[in-house]
Amino acid sequence: MEGRVVRVGVIGGGFGYGLAVAVARGGHEVTLCTRRSFESLRPGICVSTSLDEVLRNDLVYVAVPSPSLAALLDELVHLVDGRHRLVHVSRGLIGTELKTVCQVLVQRTSARRVGVLAGPLSDAVLREGGPGGAVVASDYPEVIRCVRETLGGPRLRIYGSTDRQGVEVGAAMTGILLFALGFGAGMGFGPSTLGMLAARGMAEIVRVTRTLGGRAETLTGLAGFGDLMSAVAGDRRPEYALGEAVAKGLSPGEAQQTVKAHVEGAKIIDDLCAYASSRRLELPLVVALGGVLRGELSGEQAVERLMSRAVGGEGL
Repeated sequence: MEGRVVRVGVIGGGFGYGLAVAVARGGHEVTLCTRRSFESLRPGICVSTSLDEVLRNDLVYVAVPSPSLAALLDELVHLVDGRHRLVHVSRGLIGTELKTVCQVLVQRTSARRVGVLAGPLSDAVLREGGPGGAVVASDYPEVIRCVRETLGGPRLRIYGSTDRQGVEVGAAMTGILLFALGFGAGMGFGPSTLGMLAARGMAEIVRVTRTLGGRAETLTGLAGFGDLMSAVAGDRRPEYALGEAVAKGLSPGEAQQTVKAHVEGAKIIDDLCAYASSRRLELPLVVALGGVLRGELSGEQAVERLMSRAVGGEGL
């Protein structure tokens, strides 16, 4: 693959367009499946509304939110076969069993060579070519190699991981923690309180990751710590902005309209609460956030509930 033009498919015109731009910058040809219109396109990018046309490419980036995945799979199931390499960028988990998107792709289609791209990879970095990095995780080394060769470059470092489960769960749970930090900032908490919130939230991410078969050390990398730091440093992620808006009294629906972006983390908190309850898993921060989003707790009540818990050791 190295040294020649590769044809790549991308499904999704939001973050997917940034991916298409980055791939085309490397000299590859991209077919982007979206209904969005663009005033101008980078050379090498062809826009189509046909999934069939996009899936003529062996390597396809799937850049749609996890709630939209079911409808997409209804179409993909007849088009995808064993030759395809599917790499998604979703930050979601699906259902009360918290299935990852890769698991669903394998269960619902004939594709087996699947992977996930995650980390502090912003749309601006992809479109403008600034320095950045991400991690791609897959059970198949060739998937990692293909992503690195089509997306990576002198200013975009693509790291590889065999802990697909850890990367997917870490990316999804970090989005929830960003919502929590935005909520804390909206409540007026200072740096010390937010630091405590981040540390205890990361402990909950570790618990969930371990129960779902991922490795805790993966969370110290780009899909966990790196992603968290980019938001705290000012990357204005929609999860953080949504948390701030809810803390200021907006309903989840109103806050979503204010943010003007789809936030996957907020959609899976109820499923996480159900998962924790069924397995007697301690996730006090997630449960408190769930109470706020359902309108069962005010922000002050959620904070009081968290602060009144018995204090134990700091073990994860």
